[in-house]
Amino acid sequence: MARGAMANFGGMVFRLLSVVFLVVVAQLFGAEMTGLYLVSLAAVDTAYNLAALGVDRSVLTRAARHHAVGDLPGLHAEVARALWIGTGGAIALMALLLVLAGPVAEQVFAKPPLAGPLRVMAIALPFWGVAAVLLGATRALRLMRYQILAKNVVEPVIRLAVALTAWWTAAGLVGLAAAVPLAALAGAVAATIFFGRVLSLPMLGQALRSTTGLGEALRFTAPIGLNDLVNQLIRRADLLLVGRYLPPALVGAYGAAAEAVSPVKLIRQGFDPIVLPILAGAREARDHTRMAMHFRDVTRWILILDLAVLGVVVLASGSIMGIFGPEFGAGAVALAVLATATVLNGVLGVSELFLLIDRPWVNLANAVATLAIQATLLVVLVPSHGLAGAALATLIAAAVSNLVRLGLVAAWYRIHPFTRYHGRAVVAALGAMLLVVAVRGMLPSLPGPWNDMVVGAGFLMVYLAALRLAGLAPGDQDAASRWAGRVVREFRRG
Repeated sequence: MARGAMANFGGMVFRLLSVVFLVVVAQLFGAEMTGLYLVSLAAVDTAYNLAALGVDRSVLTRAARHHAVGDLPGLHAEVARALWIGTGGAIALMALLLVLAGPVAEQVFAKPPLAGPLRVMAIALPFWGVAAVLLGATRALRLMRYQILAKNVVEPVIRLAVALTAWWTAAGLVGLAAAVPLAALAGAVAATIFFGRVLSLPMLGQALRSTTGLGEALRFTAPIGLNDLVNQLIRRADLLLVGRYLPPALVGAYGAAAEAVSPVKLIRQGFDPIVLPILAGAREARDHTRMAMHFRDVTRWILILDLAVLGVVVLASGSIMGIFGPEFGAGAVALAVLATATVLNGVLGVSELFLLIDRPWVNLANAVATLAIQATLLVVLVPSHGLAGAALATLIAAAVSNLVRLGLVAAWYRIHPFTRYHGRAVVAALGAMLLVVAVRGMLPSLPGPWNDMVVGAGFLMVYLAALRLAGLAPGDQDAASRWAGRVVREFRRG
């Protein structure tokens, strides 16, 4: 499980290119234009989940079944059906957005300048649909590199190149928005090329001539799409409502803060793809002991790593936001709160995997309830408390959602993830933070971000030392010793 998680994490590191892109955009275009760009992207990205109906995940499941028995015609037929559904819905929604961009900008967000970028970004929808289906098919063959190359390398590079061109030519917000459809087009072309390397484009073209089985495929994918839409709304609700109630410059600061927590999200995301099948296998074998062991292990690993990143983010939030530019400092408090919410989702959210295995509709109901709580809190807190209110609403919703999941898992499976080693990690992090804050007040301030860099490094050293003194779990201690020995050997060799 640890080896698989590290492999997934390695691929996900490429996603940090999106943070680099936003830093460049923020520095070149300023907080106000960045805010308008981010709200437009959030709206179009959420709309895509409505149009796509989960075809990327459904084709992954259905194509894998045909691949397992060597049924290539059936596999290509599944991909063709997914393309009909996904791109058909995307084209229809694109046309709708092109017509309604003006009313949406004025009535929903109260920001008329959003109309232009909404129309431009809507053109990306069909390209996203094509790329999602074709890359889903390659993942059904257990090939992850094409997904990483297309979505995490090709698209971010093209998006950055277009953004730089827009700045150089003074093309403004619409020019910046053009980075989205052009990058989506590049991603779709790359996905088509990658698909042709491992499967057959002529067979796919032949399969596209038939619409047989579309109804059954739609019935299969619709619940998946509904779940994806709700989860996307949960992820985007704060930015969308901040975009509704606050000025564009503050929206830019909040969007930058939300993007800056990406490194914390990567830790949990690195574990999910490998943990889910392992838990499903233990559940199928009715091995209650192994289920509980994996539950404890993975939450402990995520907690230890998350606390290390969280401490640095909280202590250096001002300097982190300063990377985007001086106008983005207003997002420092929101960054610290959002990072805490992300840690809650990362550690406690492992319980969601149990619900996905056995009770997906219960998980969907919990997601819908979470969205309702979050939206209500956002409507109340954003107008009165600004960015901090938006982040607090997200934190409260995350806490309620994950506590409910934990309670359901404890009631249905009679297991919970917590051990004394979890408590030791929390105590070590809190103790390290308090010590570093106390010492920070007695030391002279360094210029610029150097003070926060020193404080962050100091926190990490104290936290790791406190963990060692408190005592790691036996397996963790052996793994840490092996890893440290490997690092020392590589250092000496280098």
